[in-house]
Amino acid sequence: MMTTYVLGVLGIAAVLLPDWDYFNRDFSRWPYPVTSEERANSSLHAQGSGFLRFANSPLRVIGYSVVYGYAMYKWWEYVST
Repeated sequence: MMTTYVLGVLGIAAVLLPDWDYFNRDFSRWPYPVTSEERANSSLHAQGSGFLRFANSPLRVIGYSVVYGYAMYKWWEYVST
């Protein structure tokens, strides 16, 4: 039960995690504040389409696929028993 709760919270957090300038940069830069250059570059990239934003972050798509794939698998396992 706790595993289901944790996976649900993480899945919801992944969907609701804002697409702020802070999260839209390289993962290794997360511990450091957003610089004015990064903010300026981010505002230029934010004008693209939604699909192009995912193309810049394949790890996010992989993460979504893994979390929701596993959740659907467990849900189907629960429903089919």
